[in-house]
Amino acid sequence: MISAEELLKEAEHLGDLHTEDLFYPNEQRKRYRAVVAGFSRVFCDVERYEEDEAEGMSRFGMGVLYTHNDNGEQIRAISTELGEEILSEYYRPHHKELEQQVEECLQSSEEVLIVDCHSFPDVPFNNSILSVSGEMRPDICIGTDEHHTSKELTEFVVGFFKSKGYSVRINTPYAGSIVPLKLYRSSPKLSTIMIEVNRKLYMNEMTKEKLEGGGEFQKMQEAIQELFVMIGKGD
Repeated sequence: MISAEELLKEAEHLGDLHTEDLFYPNEQRKRYRAVVAGFSRVFCDVERYEEDEAEGMSRFGMGVLYTHNDNGEQIRAISTELGEEILSEYYRPHHKELEQQVEECLQSSEEVLIVDCHSFPDVPFNNSILSVSGEMRPDICIGTDEHHTSKELTEFVVGFFKSKGYSVRINTPYAGSIVPLKLYRSSPKLSTIMIEVNRKLYMNEMTKEKLEGGGEFQKMQEAIQELFVMIGKGD
């Protein structure tokens, strides 16, 4: 119901731009496994619950399958058949891959840690249900799960970013961290933690380009990789 130009603008507005490169640069791809959505959340948001009844953002038309944009304008109509096709071909395979990757790791490792990697805008989205108008947003948001995120892990990650000079908040403006539903509360070896980076730290939010001239993107990328090495070793 909107033009290709408007659709691209909305995808860039809502997307976690450059985060794959930020969290998972080429030189690290033999060290860690990654499950990356290869499509825009405007098309299918794999971070939402599949059932609209369980997903708070569905009331804005921004559940697993968006029908409205961040301004509340309708961008598409989704038939039952189209919805099932997208869920079957994109949403469920994404979560199945995550589940399989974690299961393989659990079979071969004493401990497994999922790092749920995201970014967020410095100015809240219009439909950001966890934000307070006028609230100053932190540099880093750490998300936790009550069953799969230990206090020690949370304190370590928070302390790491604070030692680098960043402001940090826990479960604000976003909360939680992903765990495959099949494995939820089923293994004490499985941990998870979410890291959300304020986009102002590594990209120009107007042009959508990386902040590379002053090295800001590289600085954040290197800090994240340093953290991954430390928590990967269990230090």
